[in-house]
Amino acid sequence: MLVTCRSRAYAQKALHLQDLADPEQPNFTDAPLADFDPARILRFTQSWYEELARLDKSLGSTKSDRADRLYRALQAPSLWPQAGRPMLRTVMANVHAKSDKLPRERAQVYAEMVKILIESWDNVRLESQAPLRRLLEQAGKSEKELIGFLSELAFIAHARDQAKGKGREALADIPKHGKDGLLETLATWCGSRDRAADLIEAVEQRAGLLVSPDLGADVFQFPHRSFQEYLAGVHLADQDDFEAKAVELANAADASGAAAGSGDIGYWDETLKWAVGWIAHVSEGKRRWKEVPIVADALCNDGGCPPAIRRHKLTLAAELLTEMGQDKLTDARTTGGLQCLKRVQDLLLARLADDDLPPVERAESGRLLGLLGDPRSGVAPCSLEKLPDMEFCYVPEGPFWLGMDEACRKEISKWYGLEQEQLYRETELVQGFWMARHAVTVAQFNLFVESGGYRQEQWWTEAIQAGLWKNGKIASRFWDQAASELREE
Repeated sequence: MLVTCRSRAYAQKALHLQDLADPEQPNFTDAPLADFDPARILRFTQSWYEELARLDKSLGSTKSDRADRLYRALQAPSLWPQAGRPMLRTVMANVHAKSDKLPRERAQVYAEMVKILIESWDNVRLESQAPLRRLLEQAGKSEKELIGFLSELAFIAHARDQAKGKGREALADIPKHGKDGLLETLATWCGSRDRAADLIEAVEQRAGLLVSPDLGADVFQFPHRSFQEYLAGVHLADQDDFEAKAVELANAADASGAAAGSGDIGYWDETLKWAVGWIAHVSEGKRRWKEVPIVADALCNDGGCPPAIRRHKLTLAAELLTEMGQDKLTDARTTGGLQCLKRVQDLLLARLADDDLPPVERAESGRLLGLLGDPRSGVAPCSLEKLPDMEFCYVPEGPFWLGMDEACRKEISKWYGLEQEQLYRETELVQGFWMARHAVTVAQFNLFVESGGYRQEQWWTEAIQAGLWKNGKIASRFWDQAASELREE
C-alpha cells in the first residue's frame, strides 16, 4: 500500500499506520517524492481534475479543459521552475481549482498559496479541530497578522544569511531557542510561551510554512527558497522607507559580492522583485506605485561602480519595471513611471549596441527590452498601421561574401570535421533586395496571424506555382513530406 501525504503532518504516533498483521513491524517507510519532470506534471494535472470531478460531478464535462488550463498556467516562466516540486505544485493546483485559473502575476499566485496553507490547508483535513485557527483566536491574532510575523521572520533570516556569506540558493536556518530564537520571538508576539510552542507545531505540521530538517530538530526553514524570498519581499514592501531600504540592499549585495570576488552579486534581487510584485499586484495601496520608479532610477544613477555591477543594476532596474508592468508604470498615479520606463529602454538599447557585451547579457538585454516595449521603429508594432515603420536595409546586387572569417572557419572546421570550403564562399547576387534591419519579432508575426496569415491566397502566388500552398496550408521547402502531401491533395 502506498500512502501519499506530507509526512511531517503525520509525525504524531497516534496518526501512524501500523501493520496489523504483524504489530512488531515498524511503521510505514518514508520515501520522499522526487521532483516531477514535464510529463509527470502533465499527468498530475490530468489526475488532479479527474479526482476533483469524481468528488464533484458538475466538473465532469470540464475536467479535461481545466486540466489543460492548469498545465498551461504552470508553464508561465515565473512558475515553471517550481512546478516540478510536489508541495508547490499541489498548492498551485488548489489555487487554480478555486477559480479555474492562476493569477497572471507570480506575487498574486504566492499570496494565494500562503493564504491556502494558513487558512484552509489544515481546515479541509481537520475541520473539527483546526488547531492553527484555534490558537490564533486564543492569542487574539488573525491569519493576516501571522503572515506579517512570518514575513518579518523571513526578512531577518534572509539578512542573517547574507551576513554569513551564504549563497543565493541556500535556505536560511531559523533557530528555535535562544534570545532571538523562534520560540522567544513568537512568545512575545502571541503573549504565551506555551501557545508559541503550540503555534510552531501547528505551522510546521499543519500549514507547512516552517519545517525542520529532522523531526525534533531545533532549527527551522521555510519549505522552499521562493517562499523565503517572497515573504521577505512582503515585509520589505511594507516598510515606510521602502525605496531607500531597497536601494541600500541592492548596493550592499553588489558590494559584498564584488569584494568577495565570487561573482555572486545581487543577493537581494529576487526579494526586491517579489516586493515590487506585491506592491503592484497584491497591495491595495496604489499610492505606493510611484516608489518603484524611484528605486529603478536610483539603480541607474550609480555610474561610479565597476562596469559589471553597473550592468547588473541596469538589469535589476529593468526587471523591477517588468514586475511592475507597463499598465501600472504609465498610470497617472505612478509619478515618474513613464519617464523612468523610457530611460531604462534607452539604456538597454545603448547596451545592445556595445560590441564588448557578453552574448548572454546581450540576449538578456533584448529579452527585457521586449518585455518593457521595444521603442525601435517597427520592432514591436501594436497595429497593422505601425508596420510601415519597420526599418529596412538595401542589399545591392553584385559580389557577395557568404560565411565567416578565416579564424572562425579554422576553428569550426577543426571542431566539427568540416571542410573550410563548406563554411565560406563567394557568390553573386543577381538583383538587389531589401532586408529588415531587425529579426521578425513575435509582435510582428502576431499581426500577420491575426490578419489571416497563411489563409490569404493573394500573398502566396509563387508558393502556389511551386506547389507549396493550398487551401490555407503552406509547406516548408525543407519539409518534403508536407510538400508531397499538399501536392497529393
